[in-house]
Amino acid sequence: MLCCIQPLGDPDIWWHLASGRWMFSHGAIPRSDPFSFTAFGTPWVDSYWLYEIFLYAGERLAGLGWIILLKTLCVAGALVAMDKRLRERGLPWPARLAAQALVLVASQPRGAGWTENASTLSFLFFSILLWRRERWRRGEPPPGVLPGLLFFALWANLHRGFVLGLAVLGLDLIEKVPRAGAPKWKEAGFIALGGLATLATPYGIGLYRVIADDFILSPAHTNNWFGPPLSRFAPFWCVLAIFWASRIWKITAPAGRARPLQEEGKGGREWLAPLFLSWLAARHAWAVRFFMLEACGELAAAVWEGVKDHRGGRLGRIIAGEGPWTAAAAFALIVSAVSLQPARAGVDLDRVPVAACGFIAQNKVSGPFYNAYGFGGYWIWRFNGDPPVFIDGRYPSVRGYIRVLDRFWAAKQGNPGAWGRFLDSYGARAALVGYPAPSVKNPPALDRYFPRSRWALVYWDDTALLFVRRDARHRDLIRRWEFREVSPNADPAEIERRWRSSPAAKARIREELLANLAIHPRSWRTARLVNRLAPLETRR
Repeated sequence: MLCCIQPLGDPDIWWHLASGRWMFSHGAIPRSDPFSFTAFGTPWVDSYWLYEIFLYAGERLAGLGWIILLKTLCVAGALVAMDKRLRERGLPWPARLAAQALVLVASQPRGAGWTENASTLSFLFFSILLWRRERWRRGEPPPGVLPGLLFFALWANLHRGFVLGLAVLGLDLIEKVPRAGAPKWKEAGFIALGGLATLATPYGIGLYRVIADDFILSPAHTNNWFGPPLSRFAPFWCVLAIFWASRIWKITAPAGRARPLQEEGKGGREWLAPLFLSWLAARHAWAVRFFMLEACGELAAAVWEGVKDHRGGRLGRIIAGEGPWTAAAAFALIVSAVSLQPARAGVDLDRVPVAACGFIAQNKVSGPFYNAYGFGGYWIWRFNGDPPVFIDGRYPSVRGYIRVLDRFWAAKQGNPGAWGRFLDSYGARAALVGYPAPSVKNPPALDRYFPRSRWALVYWDDTALLFVRRDARHRDLIRRWEFREVSPNADPAEIERRWRSSPAAKARIREELLANLAIHPRSWRTARLVNRLAPLETRR
């Protein structure tokens, strides 16, 4: 579980903390947005409210380390539930351990480790649900009315991933309808009661409207809703291919080579739910971990059942022993250790604009501010609405953000003039932005969208850049802090050209780089420019 001990870098965890702080200070659950100036007062369905209270209370008692501990406990609890599910199917401990290690490796992007986003709670609840679902497969009745109501009501007030659990149970039920003698009514009643229990939130049916907006709108704007790329999710795509290859083999293998698909008490009977989870994971990176919980367990069980079927042969006797399974578990753990990030705590300063926000506060930079989407969560936590945020990860739960983000994408995909008009329409006087992806066609993107004639670059580090308008309010700030010659996003060849242009330009570039290196001694961007210009310094 050391792979879960990672620096805090998820952009949404900060506005979750800020929401919990707001509820503590106001003694109420938010109904409208109190943090932004672009959507202030518009309806806000905070579907994570109970999680945020719990999160902020822990942070007040134990600091930010509580967030890492909570994430670790959720992942560990999900793996314990998975272990119970596989143990009740008769799998030996090495096989269970190998499946769990595979879940850890393949559920997250390569080298990223487990982030602390709120969906980790749903990961825990979904694993518990799969464990109980396994018991229903063996003919056990669903839990009583009260446990089912409490389970789904608690899940719905913590995280809106409960819809995934209801969808899997509903698809299983649909698939059972044609089967004679299947106990459908009790399961249908349990699912219906679970759905009714999810209405026991402060927002009632409005919660489902936000979930629908999330599925319709977020895939176009939010990174977690993008598809998992092969380069970063190669283990997931391998598991997906093997999982469905094994299922297809079951229905195409010669008689006697595969177990009947509808055999009672065995996994692998359902097809609709695995198809749904596979489709969802292939389209949206956030769903990969939920598919892996289902697929890794089913693959381990299928392999073990196949071994038991061929135990009479020499190869079967060898594989049936614990030795090969122990070796497989050890190999999976080694792969996990190599693939995942080493344990580290603290805040990920490469993703969170801690120093930049500190500069804004220390120098009392005037707004209104534009901020990058990924910086909005920390902005809310750092400033608590003063100055207000432009946009953050609460989209589309904050109703007013829908229009803001639509306008943002239209402006971003347009020309620099359209971008300038977009900022002007909100009266933005300063902008905290991240570094754009490298572009062969237009490398100095920020120089085009924040032209020096209207904007001054007054701060930059390895994470963020701060631009301010050239106006009277920022005159003193610009005089003291502007980078006139150096732009970290510019083509290094252009900086070399300026270096050679005149002794005065050379002196200014050297002064700016050394000043920034004194403020950020570990800045790799500054060090890279210094090292690039060092050979020119020695030439005559």
